[in-house]
Formats: sequence, structure tokens, C-alpha cells
Amino acid sequence: MSVGEFALIERYFRRSRPARDDVLVGIGDDGAVVRVGGDHSMVTAIATLGTAAWDACGGDPSRLGHDAMAMAMDQLTAAGAQPAWATLALTLPEAEEGWLAAFSDALFAVATPLSVSLIGGDTTRGPFAVTVVGHGLIKSDAQPAPTVGHPGEPSA
Repeated sequence: MSVGEFALIERYFRRSRPARDDVLVGIGDDGAVVRVGGDHSMVTAIATLGTAAWDACGGDPSRLGHDAMAMAMDQLTAAGAQPAWATLALTLPEAEEGWLAAFSDALFAVATPLSVSLIGGDTTRGPFAVTVVGHGLIKSDAQPAPTVGHPGEPSA
């Protein structure tokens, strides 16, 4: 029997977490909101592309780079956050310089106009997968849009 995304999260990953008053929206779907001090909270949003995305665009590195960064940044802005940083996890069967150049150019073509800095990540060899985690800031007194977190997620 196949388990849906939200049921999977509830069954295997939502646990009693340590009591932290800095976690405003925790585990759920694609993001979280964490108070980082002062008058701001950090919003995270994640976008993952796998072999289905690779197949859909024929492995076009420009499209994959653009789509991965744009998906994460779009989720941040939809939540009312100002994008600031991103981390990248990239798994490729082979490191091909031409592919990597086109992919990274497209990634930065989305990030640069938003003043988003790529601050880290991981690269590995294996079946194609790309994940961008976007990190943005929102005023602490603002309510993040319901696109971040999980439906019905309690606030601290």
C-alpha cells in the first residue's frame, strides 16, 4: 500500500520534539519558520527534482538549474519571506563540465536578481537528484502564509 506524503510525514517523521520556543512552524511539507533573534524569523523552503524532472526536460541543465532555484525561491516569497540564502545538494552520475556550467549559470540567473547567496551544500555521484533549500527572512510579528509547514501545524 502506497503512503501519501502527508501521511508518511505524520507516521514516520513527526515526533515529540524538544520544547523550543524558536520553532514557529516545524516539520511539515517543504519548509519551516524559525525565530532567529531580533525582529526576524527565518523561513526555509525546499525544492527537489529527481529523475522524472530530468526525463521531462531531456536533462536540459539550464531548465533544471532554473527550475530548482525558482521553486525554492517561489515558496519563500509565497510565504511572505525575503529570500536571502540557498544551499544546494546535487547528485550526478558523472561530472560533465559543460552540463555543470549551464546548470550553475541558470541557478545563479534566478538567485542573483534576488540577492540570494549560495552558502553551501553537497555534491555526490549517483542517480540524478537536485535539492535547493531556500532560506529567507520575515518580520517576527508577521504570520507566514500557510504554504510553509503542514496544514494544521501548531505555532509556538
